[in-house]
Amino acid sequence: MSLLFLLWLAGVGIFRQRQSRELGWLQQCNLPTLCVDGRGAVVASNGTAERLLDLTQRSLAGEELAKLMEPLEKDEPWPAEQLVAWICDSPNRLYRSSRFPDAVFRLERTVDSGGLTGLQLIDETERMRLLESQRMFFQLSTKSRLIASAMHEIGSPLAAIEGGLEYSQVLLADAEANSEVAEVSSVVVRLLEEIKRVNQIKVDFVGLFRDEEEEIELHDLNAVVERACTLMNYDKRMKMVEVRLELDRSISALAFNEGKLLQVLLNLLTNAADALVECHWQDRRRITAATCNRGDTIELVIEDNGIGMSEDVLKNSFDQYFTTKERGSSGVGSGSGLGLMICRNLVREMGGDLHIESRLHKGTRVVLSLKSVSMNEMNGWEQDEVSDCVGC
Repeated sequence: MSLLFLLWLAGVGIFRQRQSRELGWLQQCNLPTLCVDGRGAVVASNGTAERLLDLTQRSLAGEELAKLMEPLEKDEPWPAEQLVAWICDSPNRLYRSSRFPDAVFRLERTVDSGGLTGLQLIDETERMRLLESQRMFFQLSTKSRLIASAMHEIGSPLAAIEGGLEYSQVLLADAEANSEVAEVSSVVVRLLEEIKRVNQIKVDFVGLFRDEEEEIELHDLNAVVERACTLMNYDKRMKMVEVRLELDRSISALAFNEGKLLQVLLNLLTNAADALVECHWQDRRRITAATCNRGDTIELVIEDNGIGMSEDVLKNSFDQYFTTKERGSSGVGSGSGLGLMICRNLVREMGGDLHIESRLHKGTRVVLSLKSVSMNEMNGWEQDEVSDCVGC
C-alpha cells in the first residue's frame, strides 16, 4: 500500500514538473493570458489576466471561460461545445468581463501545447470608449443643429401669433364694453404673457448653440450664471432642489467666450443635480452658485450638499474616461467620463482654471477662476469695438 502511495506521489510530481515546464512561458508573458483546456476551463493564468477579468485579482484556475466573460454582441451566445475552436475561428470578436463589465477585449490564440491553448486578452477598452464618446459627440452635434434650427423657425409663427393677439387687443379696446369683451380681453392678455414666456425660453436656449469659435469678448459673468440656473429650471432633477445665487454685483465685465462658459456651467450644475439625486438622506437638497472678486482673479463657485466623492474618486475626477455614472445608457446620469476633463480644458482655453474640493457624504465644491480685466484692458476692448463699428 505504501509502495503504491509513493508511486502515486512520484507520478503527481512528474506531472506537475511537466505541466510547469509547459506553462513556464505563461508567467513570462507581459500581456494578459489564459491557458485553457479543450472544454474551455482555465488551467492557469498570469497576473495581468487576473487584474483584467476579476477585481479581486485571485487565481482563475478552474474557472470556466463562459462564466468569466461573455460576447459583447448579445446575439452571439456561447456555443454548447467546441468552445475554444469557436473562439479561435473569430479573433476579432469582442468580449466583456462578467465581473468587471467595463473591460472589453479580444481573445487571440498564441500557443497550443499538450492539449492546452494559450489565449491572449487584447484590451480594447480604451478604443471602445473613444468610439463611444465620438458616437455620442456626433449624435449630440446633430441634435444640437436640429434644435438650433427648430428654435430659429419657432420665432416666425410666434411673432405672427403675438401680432394677431395684439391686433385683437386693439379691436377689443374699440368694442362696446361688456362682460364678454372683458373676459376675452383678459384671455388675450394671459396669452400674450405666455407668448413672451415662450420667447424668453427660446432666447435662453438659442445661446447654447452659438458657434464655439466665437471670439473671447467682455461679458457679465453674473448674467451668464443666472442664465445657466434659469436653463436648469427645465430639468426634472431640479424640482426638489433649492438653488441659491450669491453673486458679487461689484464684479465688472470679464473676458471669456460666453457659449463655452455657459456649456461649462450647465455641465457643473448637471453634475451637482446628479449628486443630489443619489443623496436620499438629505432633507434640504441645495446648490449654491456664487461669484467673488479675489483681486487678480474672479472666482465662480458651484457647491452642492450631495453625495460627494471619496479621495480615490476625487483624485481621478479629471482623468479621461473616468466616471462613476453608468456608461453607454441614454438615461439621466449616464456618462462617458469626458465632462470634467472638457470643462477644465475649456476654462483653461479662456485663461482660467478649475479645481474641485469634495468630501464623501458631505458635498462637492467646484471653483472656477478667471482673470479679472484691468481698466486699461477694458478701455482697449471698448476702443476695438468702436473701431469695428466704424469699419462697418
